Amino acid sequence: MKRLLLSAVIAIALVGTIEAQTKFWVGGSFSISSSDHDPNKDHSFILMPEFGYRINDNWAVGGMLGFRSFTTETGDFEQKTNSTSIVPFARYYVGGVSMVRFFAQGSLPMIFYGGDVSYNSVGLIASPGLEIAINEKWGFNMLMPPVLSLVNTDGNTDFYIGLNDGYNIEDYILKTSISFIYKF
Repeated sequence: MKRLLLSAVIAIALVGTIEAQTKFWVGGSFSISSSDHDPNKDHSFILMPEFGYRINDNWAVGGMLGFRSFTTETGDFEQKTNSTSIVPFARYYVGGVSMVRFFAQGSLPMIFYGGDVSYNSVGLIASPGLEIAINEKWGFNMLMPPVLSLVNTDGNTDFYIGLNDGYNIEDYILKTSISFIYKF
């Protein structure tokens, strides 16, 4: 447990990348957004530290700890939702050239919502990704939207297969999560 907490603290403080010689990485993503579509106004803040361990050339395991705050305003009505997420994952690396590698990621997100509305969800998500090394220590991961998603939210189960579902390439790229990472 102490090791997990120490990894989380390091993940918040640093960012990193993965290469075959490296065993550990830390990093994460950060997002602030705001939209104003009359009469709705939405504001969100997301912090998602990430840490991982490279088992061998093809496999890695790790996790993400997420913190999100989301506010929706409609006229005089305002709804605030905060969430904390724990997302363990496993990655399988395939192909690539030089400093670019492709991977498939399976994750088990557990999300705990609070605020004006409280509920929990757990899921099984499969997503493609791309790892790009900038240099020996720094790089970033691009995690695309899921191609498979099974999520249970307080007894309601949603199943989704994202192959050929009407995404155009622009939407797919704009919904990609980018995390900067640091290897050690």
